[in-house]
Amino acid sequence: MNAKKTIEKEKFVYPNTRFNVKQFEKHIEKTAPKKMCLLYSDIENANIDEFLDALKKKINVPENNVFVYSGAELDIPQFINDYSTQPLFSERRLFVIKEINKCQQKRNKNFCEKFYEVLEENIEDTYLFIVNERLSEKKITEFLKSIIIRVFTFLLREQSVEQWIMDYVQKNNREIEYSAVRKLMVLCNERIGLIKNELTKIFLYDLQGKNITEELINKVIQSYDEKNIFKFIDALLNKDYDKSIIFYRQLLNQKENNITIIIFNITERLNKLIYFIETAKKIKAPDINKVGELILKEHRILLNYYEKTEFLKLKNKYDEQSIKKALKLLIEMESYSKSRPQYYTETAFEIFILKFCRS
Repeated sequence: MNAKKTIEKEKFVYPNTRFNVKQFEKHIEKTAPKKMCLLYSDIENANIDEFLDALKKKINVPENNVFVYSGAELDIPQFINDYSTQPLFSERRLFVIKEINKCQQKRNKNFCEKFYEVLEENIEDTYLFIVNERLSEKKITEFLKSIIIRVFTFLLREQSVEQWIMDYVQKNNREIEYSAVRKLMVLCNERIGLIKNELTKIFLYDLQGKNITEELINKVIQSYDEKNIFKFIDALLNKDYDKSIIFYRQLLNQKENNITIIIFNITERLNKLIYFIETAKKIKAPDINKVGELILKEHRILLNYYEKTEFLKLKNKYDEQSIKKALKLLIEMESYSKSRPQYYTETAFEIFILKFCRS
């Protein structure tokens, strides 16, 4: 065991080597990842998971040997016990601690000292990756500083949105025209989460297509009026069969009557609605903007203002169990359809509406 290191503020240096995902992958390709790493970003909405996935892929650890801990719930003595107990048969293991700066025990000097000692151990075939998103210099506590001087630290940055779109499309074995990239960025306000959702819709709409054009984006993304989707959901949850069918057919009569994308839009909104309801319970006198911020932080799902307003109306009007029941039936229908491709039709969806409204 190495001698304990002490913190000297004047000697502390913030990491300044910044990587985007591509650069990071190239870096760890040339240099084997250190057995203990801290990954953090000082920018808003950083997607640290992409960097973490790159590390996991590089060290090639079986999924059943990956152990993930939440910083807010981290019990340091229990973690030390888990980490230091080597399995009977030597296998590569990976421990991941997310949002380490939220650790409730970081002010317990005794626990922290034991944790720092673990960081100086070298256990065979055992890796520890510590992750923290959105960590500004102002929020780097003594606890974090003590970790940084003991492990290899990466300060990360996002790729440009433009480059992210091209890389993501390429990973899905497609190509995209530059004008289509710019169109996506404008429509989604350069938000990667929204762009990813819209690309998913495009992949569903054009299953066999290889090239994404601006014309295709105009067809798919701008075809479905959000107001009509919420009118349909409201009528459905109210179990008003006649109105549900009217709004459903209005959706079908828009520019592109692709049933797959309509179902995707409805399922996505119901999922978000459940997140909204469950998150609102955690906040006293919930404000829609505070609920939206917490959903973004905990689930990395961005809600626009119109969605938040409509979700609040639906939350106050319908019970959570009814919403979950509608979502469950939709998912069951989708699962059933995968084994019977001809089943996923406009008529089948009308049967779903009837089944729910009569339940």
